[in-house]
This record gives sequence, structure tokens and C-alpha cells, in this order.
Amino acid sequence: MPLKSTHTVFCEFQEQVQMAPCSCAIKGFSEQGNMNIISVEDAYRKHKIFQVTHNKESKETTCTCKMFERKGIICKHVIWIISGKRLHSIPEQYIESRWTKKSYRKPLYGLDEKLLQD
Repeated sequence: MPLKSTHTVFCEFQEQVQMAPCSCAIKGFSEQGNMNIISVEDAYRKHKIFQVTHNKESKETTCTCKMFERKGIICKHVIWIISGKRLHSIPEQYIESRWTKKSYRKPLYGLDEKLLQD
């Protein structure tokens, strides 16, 4: 599958952010050790319930919709939970390096594995 442009990915992410408050509702909550398990209802998906798991120590959050694993974009269910936890930035593990300014600063190697450009 070809990589999408950064602009396309940004637009898809922005759509998830905009949809989160109007399509997501918390329907259940439980704690298991350092894990919060939240049931999130998605009004745009025929009121389907997704399970969002949030690790309080590592700040890792996963969703049963698996959008991040499939597309590399955080889903609206996770965004809704992150915003509810009053986290004001996206945890670093969800930021692809190609979306950052640092991606342009990586050294460039040739086929013979010799450094071409630093």
C-alpha cells in the first residue's frame, strides 16, 4: 500500500478530531490495575460500542476499531478519551517520524551503505 501524503494524513486526522465530540459517548468504565477500560459508543457507526484501553503509567491508549494499527491515525474514540483525560498533547508513541521536522534531518545512505549526506 503506497504511503499517503502528509497533507492527506493530516486531513484524515483532523476529521477524527472534529468528529470526536459529536459522535462519541462514554457508555461504561472499569479499572483493572493501572488500566482504564472505557466503552465508547460511536453514533456515526450505528451506535457501535468500541473498547478503549488506557494505561495510566505509559499513557498508551488502544481501541478495538484498530484504526491506528491499520492507518497510522489515532481514531476519534481515542481522541475523545485523551481529551477527557485532559492530556493537551498527543502521546509521542502516536506521532509518526515522517510527520515531524526531524524526518528531514536523517542521514542519507547509498546502496553501498556509505554516508552520502548528513
